[in-house]
Amino acid sequence: MKPLLSIVIPNYNNSKYLDDCVGGILKQTYRPLEVLLVDDCSTDDSRRKIEEYTKAYPWIKGIFLKENGGVSHARNTGAAEALGEYITFLDADDYYINPEKLNNEMNLILNMEKAGKKNIGAFSKLRAVDSKGEYLWDYQTRKRFDRGILSRDFLSQKNIQLPRDYCLRRQLFLDTGGYTEGQNLYEDTEILLKISEKCEFVCTDETGSAYRITAQGLSSAAKEKHKAVWKTLRAQYMPTLPVSDRIWVYGSLIKNESISLAKQICKDILNMLGLRKKRAWE
Repeated sequence: MKPLLSIVIPNYNNSKYLDDCVGGILKQTYRPLEVLLVDDCSTDDSRRKIEEYTKAYPWIKGIFLKENGGVSHARNTGAAEALGEYITFLDADDYYINPEKLNNEMNLILNMEKAGKKNIGAFSKLRAVDSKGEYLWDYQTRKRFDRGILSRDFLSQKNIQLPRDYCLRRQLFLDTGGYTEGQNLYEDTEILLKISEKCEFVCTDETGSAYRITAQGLSSAAKEKHKAVWKTLRAQYMPTLPVSDRIWVYGSLIKNESISLAKQICKDILNMLGLRKKRAWE
C-alpha cells in the first residue's frame, strides 16, 4: 500500500518511553509516509534520542520547539508540518502493540471510501498498561461512533473507550481548527467531538495500541480543574443534543449515581421546554 499517512508524536520529557513508542511504529507492516516527533522543550535526553532516530530512518523527522507551548500546540505544529493525506496522533508514552494496527485502519478507510463512504475515521481497541508496560485491562468500545453517540457517551460519563489513536484524512482535522491550545485536559475529547461533526468513526475490532497509565492519582486541585473543564464542555455540547439524547444522558448519570449532574441536565431540559418555573432565590 502506498504510504499516505503522517504520524504526529508530541513529546515532553518522555525519553524513557520513546524506544517503545518508535519501536512499535517500526514493527508496523504498513510503513507511514513520515513520523513527526515534536519535542516541546524537553529537559531530559529526548533530543538526543530523536536525533538518533532521524539519522537511522530518514522518514522520521524531529521538530524542536523553541518555547514550551503544551501538548495541544505540539500536536497542531506537527499537523501543520505533515505531508500525508491522512494523519494520526500518538502520545510519546504510548505505543502500538499490534503490527497490523495501521494496515488494518488504513485498509478500512480506503475500502469504505471506495464504496462511496466519505469522512471516515478508523480506530482500534485500546489496552491499558502500567508504567512498565505490564497489562492492566482491555477497554470496551463500540463498533461505530457518530456525533450523537460520542456526545452521549462522553456527557453521561459512560465507562467506554472513545476513539483514540485513530487515522483520518488530514484535512478533516485541519478543518476543525485543531486542538484548543492552552487546554491540556480533555483536549482529546474536545477535538474528537469537533471532528465528529463531519466524520463517522469505525473500529477495526482488533486491539491496536497500549495506553500507559502512569498517574498516581489526582490532587484535590487537579480534580477540581478536571471538573471545571468537564463542566465547560458539557455546557458547550449538551445543547447540541436532541431532547431524547439529553434524557438518555440524564438516565445514565442517575444509574451511575452522578445525581448532581443529572439534576442539572434535568433543569436544562425543562428550561428548554419552558416547563420549569424559577424559584424566587434563583
